[in-house]
Amino acid sequence: MITSSIQADLDNPYGKSKKMAEDELIKYSKRNNVLVYIFRLPNVFGKWSRPNYNSVVSTFCYNISHNLDITISDPKRELELVYIDDIVDEFISLLNRETDDFHKYYYNIKRTFKVTLGELADKLYKIKAIRRTLIVPDLSDDFMKFLHAAYLSYLDKDDFSYEMNSKEDNRGDFTELIKSNSFGQVSVSRSRKGIVRGNHYHNTKNEKFCVIKGEAVIKLRNILDDKIIPYYVSDKKIEIVDIPSGHTHSIENLTEGDGEMILLIWANEIFDPENPDTYYCEV
Repeated sequence: MITSSIQADLDNPYGKSKKMAEDELIKYSKRNNVLVYIFRLPNVFGKWSRPNYNSVVSTFCYNISHNLDITISDPKRELELVYIDDIVDEFISLLNRETDDFHKYYYNIKRTFKVTLGELADKLYKIKAIRRTLIVPDLSDDFMKFLHAAYLSYLDKDDFSYEMNSKEDNRGDFTELIKSNSFGQVSVSRSRKGIVRGNHYHNTKNEKFCVIKGEAVIKLRNILDDKIIPYYVSDKKIEIVDIPSGHTHSIENLTEGDGEMILLIWANEIFDPENPDTYYCEV
């Protein structure tokens, strides 16, 4: 098995040398009836690739993560990229093949991605901006998931963490952690003893509450009736309480002594201060 290059068909010294190596392997295969696998790999990307060498992805990842400028010769130039893990998986699979075609020499990695230089830079700058916007890109897109993983591998060892902007008052504090246009947002709040939060409802927004420290009572009431629905929760049994729309709700810290209560919150949409969909209403 040999990794060649997509330049093997080009009329340059590098391409010619690759083509000569391929031809020698094909001769060897015919002469000895040996299976030969030749992979002309496109641009490979993934963690630990050397930046500022021969990979535009690693160079962009390194420079952008280190606040350095990048150079884009032609934003519309299209690249074909292949992810390193897909290559490794394909190579390992060769070891387990029981039968194959002795007259086939060229093979491809099953999955590749196409992106322009401009699009690549834009995606990486959005990944960098997560620390400021908290908005995680759509990681159901495999290319974005792999690109995000690659980008993180270029961070300096002293740059893995970043501070969050917490809003504090006499009740405790509230911190937005992660946002996504596809799955909403995750936040955490810490409440002092006896504090009650909430007493509001949403028309469309819905939430999930999970107490991860302390004890609390979550109270809900359909705004169209008077029946109060209490849920007593604590960190002794981690559970999630759904907060349906149209239900005013509150949460009170019941932790013994002066203990704080920590609540993990998921909302199905990113909070929009211009359209908060939050209406005060006592439970």
